[in-house]
Amino acid sequence: MQKRSYFMLGIELYMEDFLPLDIYGELGLRPSECKIPQKEAITLSYKDWRASLERYKNDDSNGIEPQAQHKADEAKEAKIDEAKKIKGFYKIRSKSFEFHSFRKECDRFVARLEKKKKSLLAIKQKHNAFIVLRIYAFINKKDFIRHDSIWLNLSASTSRFCASVNARILTQIKVL
Repeated sequence: MQKRSYFMLGIELYMEDFLPLDIYGELGLRPSECKIPQKEAITLSYKDWRASLERYKNDDSNGIEPQAQHKADEAKEAKIDEAKKIKGFYKIRSKSFEFHSFRKECDRFVARLEKKKKSLLAIKQKHNAFIVLRIYAFINKKDFIRHDSIWLNLSASTSRFCASVNARILTQIKVL
């Protein structure tokens, strides 16, 4: 049985220090996945995302931190690893959709974000955030040649929105 190709969109905010509940309060869009500095990332379900996020936040505030004393070599490695790590992020994803509705769903997702443009710009300035519009493409082998240039199907409104908030557009393709 042939697997079907599908797509998703996501807006991702990468920043140094932040609290996901504060970002939700400012932006008003439920996160799909987020990360607090010094913690592993958490993927949130639709139903109990607030409770999960609250537990995640409280675990961080209760002082779950690495030990203070390390050997000299471990400290150097930790500094290098810490510099490579992304401090925190807040990701919002769309529902999955098929290729025939790609442009329509992109416009719909961006129209939803357009309403939050002032909040996005405020968050970007306040938290020194880096914004990415990511296109997730899960394509079966048979359709790969047909869908390998999906980013060319972005509308002018999507490009204008990304330019106005200085967001990067990335495509992540996985062949099924």
